[in-house]
Amino acid sequence: MATAIQDVQAGRTAIMERMARKLDQYLPESGELRKWTISEIENALIKDMNEIARDIIHARLDVDPERVVKKARCPDCGRALMGVAGERSTHKHTRLGPIEFARTVGYCPVLN
Repeated sequence: MATAIQDVQAGRTAIMERMARKLDQYLPESGELRKWTISEIENALIKDMNEIARDIIHARLDVDPERVVKKARCPDCGRALMGVAGERSTHKHTRLGPIEFARTVGYCPVLN
């Protein structure tokens, strides 16, 4: 259990550091403010917020103990999947952009 907590803390630290670096682009602790228009700030913020949001999703997928199961099950009927050969890398298109992750692939002996 300590490893999961450490993984969460490491993920949080990495994301917070990245957020701080991005914040420095808009409100630096020292030096001159960058000259840009409100539209430029808005566009940059949207891009940066999406990147941070994707980082949070990736971190959550990496540390979620529910994603690691001993026996993969059919999401419809709950029976053990057949033909499971480990995890397969895949992606999902989200409102924040593409998210890459690994998932178990197999088939349901009843539904297929």
